[in-house]
Parts: sequence; structure tokens; C-alpha cells
Amino acid sequence: MEEKINSSILTGRPFGGTAILVSNRLAKHTNYIITNSSRVTAVQLTNNKQQNIVISCIYMPWNDGSVDQLVEYISVLGCLQSLLDRHIGSLFICGGNFNVEKYSFNQFNEALQLFCSTNNLCWSEPVENSVQYTFHNDVNDHFSLINHFICSAQLLKDIICTHILLNGANTSDHLAISITLAALEYYSSVSANQETGLKLQWDKADLDVYRNILTQMLSAVRLPTDALLCKNHDC
Repeated sequence: MEEKINSSILTGRPFGGTAILVSNRLAKHTNYIITNSSRVTAVQLTNNKQQNIVISCIYMPWNDGSVDQLVEYISVLGCLQSLLDRHIGSLFICGGNFNVEKYSFNQFNEALQLFCSTNNLCWSEPVENSVQYTFHNDVNDHFSLINHFICSAQLLKDIICTHILLNGANTSDHLAISITLAALEYYSSVSANQETGLKLQWDKADLDVYRNILTQMLSAVRLPTDALLCKNHDC
């Protein structure tokens, strides 16, 4: 049964949520980041002597094979891209339910892989002798590794560093995961003034306005029929 609590929070399957807990000793170094997405929670850890780090908790749309879900998935990636673009000079840790396996072959995985390669982000993998799944449906005998950490390459000395936690009173069908990373001294090759190409943040665009303006512009530049015929036939 699904229940709508308010305009921004949904509970019940298949709706999840995101949150980040911060130790009191780090509170004065932590800034909350507005993401404008119910699927992304983010904070920035700042330190004058160490590398600033942006941490995001993710709950991605699940792959039901529909175009609508793929569009939403890409929209959330656009939100993450906006975070990276707004915090050039920081390193990044994204963790949560990405709803894709690393070695699967589908459009959802391709979109996430492209996002990672474009931004020099690496997937961490389970440590040795660990189970190789995070989601489990014991009734249907279905197991998959869809919860991940994706981090800036500079933070990972070894990509095999994700701990999948089997112990504890976990009533969810997703196992908890953890990762330990050492804070870096300021990474000199990452410049806060680094120039980047123009990246349109479509997740923040007013698509209705865009469609109306585009329609008006196309209507205003119609060519005479004989001109179109000549163009098509190389007159």
C-alpha cells in the first residue's frame, strides 16, 4: 500500500528515501547542499588543510524497461552532474541504491557508465570473501549487486574496498554497505578555477517554455516550397 505523506515525500514500495548522518565533531565543517531532487541528498565537507569532499546519498529509479523510468534515471544523473559542476575543486563520493549492476548491459547502465567516465569516477567493488549481492529476494531466489559507492579516482587506492554488511537487525531486502576512505591533502591538480565546457542543466530547465519557443522559432523560418524543393534536389 502506498501512502502520500505530503507533496515531496512518498513512502511504501517502491519508494525509498535518502539521508546523511554527520558526526557532531564534523558538523561545523559540513554544509548541506540543496539538490532539488528527492532522490539525492548531498553535503560538502570542508577543511582548510584537506581536500573538500562532496558526499551524496542516492536512490535511483528502478529499471522496469520503460522510457519514462529511463528519462527519470538520466534526470537524476543530471542532478549529480550539476553537483559536480557547482563544486569544481572538490572530490566526490556517491553511495546508495543505483538499481543497476556494474556489468549489466542496458541503457540505464550505459548512462551511468558514461557519467562516471566523463567525470573520472570509479566504482568500488566488494572486498574479497564477501557476498556478491546487496539486494536479495529469498522467495524468488533473486540476488543482485545494485548498491554501490562511486568515488573520485583520487580517493581510491584500491577499487576493491566495499564492505557488504550481513550482521545486524536489518529487515530490509537490501544489505547495508560501507566504505572507509582517508581524507586527502589538497589535491593540487584539481583547481577551483578549472575551466569547463558549457554543460546545460536540463534537470532545471522549463521544458514547456523550451517547446513553445522552439515551435515559434521553427514557424518563423519556414522557407517557400520551391526553395525547399531546390535544396532537396540540389538545384
